[in-house]
Amino acid sequence: MKFIRIIAISFFFLSQSLLMAQDFRQYILEGDKQFDAGNYYGAAWLYKKAMKLDAALYDVIYKYAEACRMNNDYNEAEKYYLKIVDDKKGRFPLARFWLADVQKSQGQYQKAQQNFDIFLKNNEKTDDFFTKKAKREILSCEKALIIKFDPLDVDIIHIDTSINTVEGEYAPYVISDSLIFFSSLVSIKNSKDTNQLCAKIFAAKHIRDTLFEKGKMLDTTINSYGFNCINPYYFAPEKTLYYSKSPLDRTTGKSEIFKSRYADGKFSKPEKLHEKINKTGSSSLMPSVAKTKKGNFFMFVSDMPGSIGGMDIWVAPLNADGTFGDVKNLGIRMDIDTSLAHLYDTKSKINSVEDDISPFYDQYDSTLYFSSRWHNGLGGFDIFKTKGDFYKWTEPENMGYPINSSWNDVYFSIDTKGKWAYFASNRKGSMFKKKETCCNDVWSFKINKERKPDSLLTVQQKKEKEEHTIKVFEKEIKLLVPLTLYFDNDYPNPRTTDTLTTSIYDFLFHQYIAKEDEFRKKYSKGLSKKEQARSIEEIDDFFLNEVQKGYDGLVEFTQLMEQLLAKNQVIVVTMKGYTSPLNTAEYNKKLAKRRISSLMNYFLDYKGGVFKKYVANKQLILEQVPIGKLTNTTVSEDPKDQRNSVYNPAASIERKIQIIAVQLTR
Repeated sequence: MKFIRIIAISFFFLSQSLLMAQDFRQYILEGDKQFDAGNYYGAAWLYKKAMKLDAALYDVIYKYAEACRMNNDYNEAEKYYLKIVDDKKGRFPLARFWLADVQKSQGQYQKAQQNFDIFLKNNEKTDDFFTKKAKREILSCEKALIIKFDPLDVDIIHIDTSINTVEGEYAPYVISDSLIFFSSLVSIKNSKDTNQLCAKIFAAKHIRDTLFEKGKMLDTTINSYGFNCINPYYFAPEKTLYYSKSPLDRTTGKSEIFKSRYADGKFSKPEKLHEKINKTGSSSLMPSVAKTKKGNFFMFVSDMPGSIGGMDIWVAPLNADGTFGDVKNLGIRMDIDTSLAHLYDTKSKINSVEDDISPFYDQYDSTLYFSSRWHNGLGGFDIFKTKGDFYKWTEPENMGYPINSSWNDVYFSIDTKGKWAYFASNRKGSMFKKKETCCNDVWSFKINKERKPDSLLTVQQKKEKEEHTIKVFEKEIKLLVPLTLYFDNDYPNPRTTDTLTTSIYDFLFHQYIAKEDEFRKKYSKGLSKKEQARSIEEIDDFFLNEVQKGYDGLVEFTQLMEQLLAKNQVIVVTMKGYTSPLNTAEYNKKLAKRRISSLMNYFLDYKGGVFKKYVANKQLILEQVPIGKLTNTTVSEDPKDQRNSVYNPAASIERKIQIIAVQLTR
């Protein structure tokens, strides 16, 4: 009987293992299917389910990181690229590249630059898109800070819930002072859309400035079942709505552009555009029309044959009868004799080897606006502008900060009155349900006159520009507070009663972050495989989302402080330490003071001591407040129980100091 029972138990565990293996494979297969269909959120969810069954499989980790990146969940993507970036077997050579890419998308320019450089050194003998892109990004990361620290005199306005939702909105286009068209993700319950998110076209009446009535979805004449209906552009002279349709599952078809005329209070049955625009086997989307002195031009985005790389912007003359002339790749000179073409540079100034999208042409200023990931930007897609008449173009120019951000900034347009500009972005501040930067919202700003070089500004204009720059930096530095910084157990100067230290926080941080593997091993030791995976995940979360993010915030805080001090601002930085569960209260107070001392040393050491003169003349004041008490009273106080009192994230999170306030005066 005992033998039979052992067999029965063994069979039970074997069957459970087989079921788990079956579940694991099913999660991966379905995740791959969702990824290929363009449902990156669903793919990430399935890959994470698989990782819970086997957290050590690098292939799944890489798939999960890729799905997170494509879903704009940059923080999560960074975390998992970091797990495999140094894979000794070299199975994921692009992990380092994408790690740098998502770091840049979070505004971590120095870290991104370092990882692009490492990627290049690891691929010295390769000459492909990724090495070319990495070379460009190393320079772009340097220019990003220059752009960011020279902000434009514009106030970016987040459109309210009349337009924006937690699901995501994009492609805004305002007609005169009357109406806005835009796309929005919605959940539609019917037999064909199977209760899933899909994009539909909405319209809303314009009240004034950036105020709109609640958006309403257009009827099924435009919003076909089973399709994403996106990128609306209404060409008023012809009362024609151009838009694109794409199947919900992108593996079943390509995006195509349609048009519908508006008459007698309704839209006509949509008509698919000519084969010149909708090339078989290619995607065409993002339509718009440019009015110029030389006629009307129809612009759209496609990966059709002849594209330089990824998605390109294409253009064709739009004739009075609605037909199209020859389709050409936008940005290539069109004013030269073809027999002499070999004597000229016929490369596109606009389209690049990467995606170039969402074209909009301002006829009053002869300026084309578009978004690109290739031209020098702040991260993700940036908005660029170039002057031209579809025959010649100037070099693209970054629209600047804060119009552009480190996130995706796309679908720029100007209302037909030329008063307000609109665009879509997934920057911080956008509405979201689960992931902060998952979804686009519609943003706006008032059109100002052309920005003049500083040399041409009047004294008053220079003063106004300076005031606005200070206002922008002040807002950003205050958003970073409270800023929390973490320390290794009993550091700096362990086992002493000093209240001061010569250690610099920068050094202590790098020492601490290098011990992550030790924390993983100590905290997961002796646990079951499943509990080990969970414990390691907790450690990784703490080091990336608390320790690393705190340091990244400090770097940004310090850079902004440098800019503000140079503009004669008086800054008071208030710091506070916290005690941890180990040792006596008196000892911990002295330890907290040493930790604050290390942060003061960091400020005084910054860039060889640029802040010392500001401290000396009391333009920069670094002050402390009384030490805070332990906030988590459940943390172990037993020094012998190091797993819980030292290596447990719940204990680690108590070993901190904070910049709790920053005050700016003149």
